[in-house]
Amino acid sequence: MMARDRRKKARGSDKGGAKPPGSSDSSFKAFLKKRAPIYLGLLALFLVFVVPELTKGSLDDVMPELEAGDARVVDMLMSYRGPDGSGFSMWEAISDRITEEFGDRIYSHKETAVTVVVSAADGGGAAAEKEAYDVEFGIDTHEGRLHYTWTVDAGSGTVTSDDPPSRHVVDVVNFYD
Repeated sequence: MMARDRRKKARGSDKGGAKPPGSSDSSFKAFLKKRAPIYLGLLALFLVFVVPELTKGSLDDVMPELEAGDARVVDMLMSYRGPDGSGFSMWEAISDRITEEFGDRIYSHKETAVTVVVSAADGGGAAAEKEAYDVEFGIDTHEGRLHYTWTVDAGSGTVTSDDPPSRHVVDVVNFYD
């Protein structure tokens, strides 16, 4: 009995020193073994739900660089919010239309390209006096192509279109509340 007491005292006096070999490692391994499924589950949830949201692209990522004058007209087009100036913008309507057609991962695909061409509006002298511009917007993907043409009146800030797909986007902006 006395030998056992001496060993306990020897162990107790060695608290500030080195731990017996394997004691901390084995408790850490036991800790991980108990909780490993929980940590793996949390990691899987993170990978499935958070990482795709962080890597998702947007229309802004694929828009080409434009010259100053063209950029001003495209900014007027994209910020157009209908005749009352509130609600849905053209930017949001175009983004939604692209997402409906191709999905939200289309922006990160290497074959996705957006073209924007700004030119003076046809229509003779009246168009020249009004400072009107035709904006052609196209998105080419590996899944297909969308093409829109709008006329932007820089003086009044209105946007119009004659072809049905482009008119549909303008109608969404004009009548969305």
